[in-house]
Amino acid sequence: FQLMFLFCTISNNMAPKRHEYPYSKNEPSINDVYLLGKRIIGCHSSSSKTGKLTIGSSEDRFFRQSYGLSVAVVLEAWRLLQVHNLLPDGGCFYQLLWALHFMKYYEPELVLSARFGADPKTFRKQMWPFIHALSELEYQVIIFDNRYKGDQQHDCLLSVDGTDFRINWTSKAFYSHKFKGCGLWYEVALNILTGDICWINGPFEPGKYNDLMIFRMGLMGELDEGERVEADDGYLGEAPLHVKCPNCLTSDPAKKKLKSRVRSRHETCNKRFKQWKILKEVYRHNIA
Repeated sequence: FQLMFLFCTISNNMAPKRHEYPYSKNEPSINDVYLLGKRIIGCHSSSSKTGKLTIGSSEDRFFRQSYGLSVAVVLEAWRLLQVHNLLPDGGCFYQLLWALHFMKYYEPELVLSARFGADPKTFRKQMWPFIHALSELEYQVIIFDNRYKGDQQHDCLLSVDGTDFRINWTSKAFYSHKFKGCGLWYEVALNILTGDICWINGPFEPGKYNDLMIFRMGLMGELDEGERVEADDGYLGEAPLHVKCPNCLTSDPAKKKLKSRVRSRHETCNKRFKQWKILKEVYRHNIA
């Protein structure tokens, strides 16, 4: 899911010159990335120093608010793009940051290209390939067998829930009652112990399929013999054989609080998706 940094050289309090990048290399350090992140959104300081780079510091919060991720995660995404040969031809690190900032705020491309000092066509040409490349990392990062991480020989390794994302009006088949408009529906499964996203299935039309139908069409058939998932009562039709639900007759009242915590964490994951405005707002671009 994932921007750019516009770099300028500042001298004698003069306006920055666009398209001049202090870091031409594609292997920036953590300190380099913090400075890039500040300059791309208008913090044109001539200082090469940053504040504390620890998690939770003002520098860290500033970067996360601007680009949706910590510097460490951005650098790891860059490394994975390199390792798996997914970097767009001629791709540069600042273009990855363009893509992240675009997805974080989902402002019109004309507005962002002006902010970054780039021609709109050039901005689109260089930014979108990184979004597509990041999406390809799904197959390297979201791994179904990661549900075994921390396994303590329990029969329930995953929590499962669905989430919707808004799109422009298409047809009644895409109508979602959650926000009374068209959307796309995805099934997401998390490792209960570690929180790893281990499974994503979709998109589906919310007006045609419900949670239980999607579960039966995909994830249920991938589970080991005797394996179950933790889910809400929307999956009651497959309880208790394949699902543990709150109101299932075999549900253990003593574990009610623990089960609630598992489902609450899953809701937190779904909420974090919507911290990216490209996923929270109506998606304006082509979904084909």
